Amino acid sequence: MLLEIKLKYYNSSLKIGFNTWKQIYDVKNKLWIEAKHHGGRVVYGSSRISYKKIVKGIDTSNFIAQNYLPF
Repeated sequence: MLLEIKLKYYNSSLKIGFNTWKQIYDVKNKLWIEAKHHGGRVVYGSSRISYKKIVKGIDTSNFIAQNYLPF
């Protein structure tokens, strides 16, 4: 079975996409990451990837991430 996730914006260098700033989708690890605040900035995950860094590298709009499910 094929699962498709449609993302409005995609950063191919970080392999991260998102529809809203509240959560991002890590295509490499196949998981959703919630936004947090650190030092007055919006960051994602334990490595604290900043929102500005993701937005700066956006190169694709309307990206579709495909995952194959084992069932």
